[in-house]
Amino acid sequence: MAEIEWVVGIMRAGDHFHQYGDPYDVSATVLRSGDHAEVLGASGRMSRIIWRSMVCTLLHEGITTASWTREDGRKFVINTADHCRE
Repeated sequence: MAEIEWVVGIMRAGDHFHQYGDPYDVSATVLRSGDHAEVLGASGRMSRIIWRSMVCTLLHEGITTASWTREDGRKFVINTADHCRE
């Protein structure tokens, strides 16, 4: 018997993004370790609304904490539930 635990994904988000194939403003690599995700290499036009959408998507996927590294090298960790108010 065998099982695969997927640990990497590509996240796409944007003002007009609703499903795969739609145009998007930001893409990022997401590394998952249990209920934590590290968001790496985000590229594109990030806004507060798009960032919040990405955080809520992580929460809906079972991610409770996420870490992000900013362009200037500063890293921060958030509790996804604190930032996702839908």
